[in-house]
Amino acid sequence: MPLGIDGCDYYTAKEICELVGISRQTLWRWRQDTRIPAGLRLRGKRLVFSAFEVDRIRVYASSLEPADTPYQPNFAFADVPRSLPENDGL
Repeated sequence: MPLGIDGCDYYTAKEICELVGISRQTLWRWRQDTRIPAGLRLRGKRLVFSAFEVDRIRVYASSLEPADTPYQPNFAFADVPRSLPENDGL
């Protein structure tokens, strides 16, 4: 069940893993490799993702890439709307 913060829905990492059908390790690896949005920290602790970011993660999780070409990011995250201040202390 998403968290409602200032009229926006946010999903925890656990919820995203269940929705998309991936492990937490996969989610963390994709974040580290900047393949998906980094998310936001709620009160400096819990990692949450906006509904927009969840959609981007779903798209990436279901995308196909050629097997013999080097990875190139498919997403530009500069346009990801942010409602909460980012915490650089991940």
